[in-house]
Order: sequence, then structure tokens, then C-alpha cells
Amino acid sequence: EPKATVAETTAPATGENDFALGLTNGGTYSNTFVGIGCDLDDNWTYYSDEQIREMNGIATDMIDDEELLEMLEESEIVYDMLAVSSNGFDNININLENLGLVYGSVLSESGYVDVAIGPLEKVYADIDASVLSLEKGTIQFAGAEHYAINVHVTVNDNDLYQKIICLKAGNYMCNITISTSFADRTDEIAALFYSLD
Repeated sequence: EPKATVAETTAPATGENDFALGLTNGGTYSNTFVGIGCDLDDNWTYYSDEQIREMNGIATDMIDDEELLEMLEESEIVYDMLAVSSNGFDNININLENLGLVYGSVLSESGYVDVAIGPLEKVYADIDASVLSLEKGTIQFAGAEHYAINVHVTVNDNDLYQKIICLKAGNYMCNITISTSFADRTDEIAALFYSLD
């Protein structure tokens, strides 16, 4: 039987603006705060709670789940899920960015993409990637149309494709980054997500 994750042992979201982490159970990921889920087959491995806590810079044995949720709610960016494919080329990374009260109330998914797309070129340059395309687009994702950033870069002469899908949840922006190498499989992987509503 799968071990309960942090999100299973913390209070579930009871309203639209109640911050909550996602949970994994077997091959299934779900996040009631954002309202999305996905089912991944045996070719995928989810990072454990401990690995996600480490990504968030939190010592796993120092605090209880309620304190953890409070700390994460105050963080600027919270890593929620990371899954890697056994092919070694595909991964899914989900984070929640705290936009604060002001930006959280006025910044739309489209506006967020407009702001985020500019600095990305430098991010890719910093890892010695050559940007072939970096474009704003839309995608049918988990039953609704959302804005996304479509990326095609080369790193060491290898193609890397990313789709960064943005979903607004309360005062947070959920960023689902799907990465594939050599061939663009981002839409195929995005289709694995569904709405929890």
C-alpha cells in the first residue's frame, strides 16, 4: 500500500483560495487546490515527499505537516511535483508561485506569460542553450484553455522542447513544465492531465 504523502496528512482544501500541496498515490497525482490530476504509467517515477521537501529547502524531520504547509504558503515558489520518465529524456515539473495579494488579484494567466517570457531567454543562455523558438501560445489542458510558453532550444546540439503551462489558483500561478528531448512530445504528455472538477 502506498505511503501517505504530506498532502494526504494535511487538511484538504475547502475553498478556492485554500493553499494545498498535491499528492501522489501509485501512478496518480492530484492537487485539489489547483484542480488538476494525472495518471502516469510504470514508465514514470514521481519524486518522493522527502525529495520534494529538499527541493523546497526544508529539513524533513524538523517540522510537522501543519508547520510545513504554513512555511510553504509563505514561500515565493513551492515545488509540488516532479516526475521523470524511464527513457531519461522526459520530465514533468510542477511549481506554485505566490503572486501576493496585489499581483494575485490582477495578474491573469496571459499577463503572467507576457511577464515571464522575457527573462527566459537569459535563463536558457545561462545554461549555454541556443534558443530556436520561445513563444506564447494556448493549449487545451485539463479540460480548459490555458496560456503556455512553447520552448525549443538546443543544448550540446541536442533538441530540448518545453511547454510551460500556466494555471491561476487563488493568488498563485501554477506552472506545469513539461520537458522532452530529441522530439516534441509535450502535447502528448500534457494530454495525460485532467480536471478534478
